Amino acid sequence: MVDSLNDIVVECINCGHEVKTDFDWIEQRKVLTCSGCGSSFPIHAVYDMYYEQVPLVKDAIDLIISYAKQPWTITNGKVGYSKKVEAFLKKGGFDSLLERILSDVVKYGDSYLEIISDSKTKDIIELKPLEAKSVTIKLGKEIPYGRAFTGEREIEEFVVKNRSSERRLAPTDVIHSKSRTFLHYAPYGESVMRIALRYIHYLRTSGANALRLGAGWWVDYLENDICLGIGVPRIFLEKNYAKYGKPVLEYASTVLIHSVREAQEPIENSFRGQLFGQLIGEKDFREIPRLEFKKPHFEMILKNGGYDFGEEIKNWKKALDLKIITEEEYKKIISKYLGKS
Repeated sequence: MVDSLNDIVVECINCGHEVKTDFDWIEQRKVLTCSGCGSSFPIHAVYDMYYEQVPLVKDAIDLIISYAKQPWTITNGKVGYSKKVEAFLKKGGFDSLLERILSDVVKYGDSYLEIISDSKTKDIIELKPLEAKSVTIKLGKEIPYGRAFTGEREIEEFVVKNRSSERRLAPTDVIHSKSRTFLHYAPYGESVMRIALRYIHYLRTSGANALRLGAGWWVDYLENDICLGIGVPRIFLEKNYAKYGKPVLEYASTVLIHSVREAQEPIENSFRGQLFGQLIGEKDFREIPRLEFKKPHFEMILKNGGYDFGEEIKNWKKALDLKIITEEEYKKIISKYLGKS
């Protein structure tokens, strides 16, 4: 059992023995060691195990990723800059990279891409994914803001360790997308599973016995808390959730949309802040284009759950006939109901 709210227990990925840790240890990406078999492993391996072995966890995470993987555009910045950035992303296969980036951001809290440049021209030619579990961040001195120190520290380098090698990359050679960083200077992001780790462990170790003893309420309690921690209301894991009604779904959708934006925004920010300026040779942040994903909306989520917008469409048609709204406004509204925007 845990000794405090900060302490949590996970399972050894090799023998299943309980391994005690805490949120601070996980936040610092320190290696976990099993007292049962003596093996050591990163928290990423625990996240992988839970994702692969707990269907509820996998379904919730996959739902966030599916809604986060939306069409994107390059906005703002000078026209020439925007076109150059867009051309680079399309040529470099950004769409094919996106699911990997989103998966790492959601599952681990961090995604790392190595920026590959031509050795002669120094032009950026490729983005190469790095395994999140292989990367650690070496921090330097604190960064002062005037006379104040906030705790933010410089990133000296990214250390990439594999079984037989170790590489050190400069901050300008890596795009680091990190999620759920409530403090902007936290070096690492936070997995959607971190808050739910305790409940996932209890579900795996006590769920089967609870059902055998007729205590299904305990399993329901744990599963609801797991979904709450991950940020996906449990009702959205059902196929036809339209039955819960529009008011309930509208409220629940705000939670899901927030979780989706927590996956999208780190990518939007990191690409603008860590890649685009280098790509176009521009240091003035105001001139650097933005990467923007399409944001999921309430109507999209309801439609996916089998909700029929027939009545709403009929009412807006009446408003159009009475000239309360224009044809253009009508088309814009209806497009959401039809899944076209």
